[in-house]
Amino acid sequence: MTLLLCLLLVAHAPQGMPEGPARSGWEAIERGDGEKAAASFRQALADNPRDAGSLAGSAMASHLLGRDDQAITALKKAIDIQPDFAYAAYLLGQFAYAQGDLDLAIKSYERALKIQPGNRGAYKQLEDWKKEAELHAGFTSRPGVRFNILFEGPAQQPIATRVSNALEAAYARVGQSLGV
Repeated sequence: MTLLLCLLLVAHAPQGMPEGPARSGWEAIERGDGEKAAASFRQALADNPRDAGSLAGSAMASHLLGRDDQAITALKKAIDIQPDFAYAAYLLGQFAYAQGDLDLAIKSYERALKIQPGNRGAYKQLEDWKKEAELHAGFTSRPGVRFNILFEGPAQQPIATRVSNALEAAYARVGQSLGV
């Protein structure tokens, strides 16, 4: 997700700017400062661990820092605390999709649209994801260490294996060349 999309999501953040560390966290997100935002939301959550808004902010900060697994965990917790938190459901859908969890993305958007209907863009996104899920249902998956290969039918298994091996080898070569 790009910084532009993050800023768009911040623009639709929960209404009413909070005070204290949470406010500093949202302001840091608006500036794209993930480290400052994460520190601010850690403080806000230390003061009130069940603050769904601060959990959503923490998720945005985690995303800015490239920690989408942590972002998803924080958003799930925010929704457990406040089941009608549409903003958290929208974010969860976006982050889940980015992580390749199409089922969670669809469920999250369905939840968000049930809470807050009328968002045409979200309805379109949901329909696109549902079409993608239907398409994926016809494929077999060959999970690798870093890549998941989708293919049609058992006859394609050998090709999928070769593609997976080639991708993993290329990943290792590029990583070695870059020293990472």
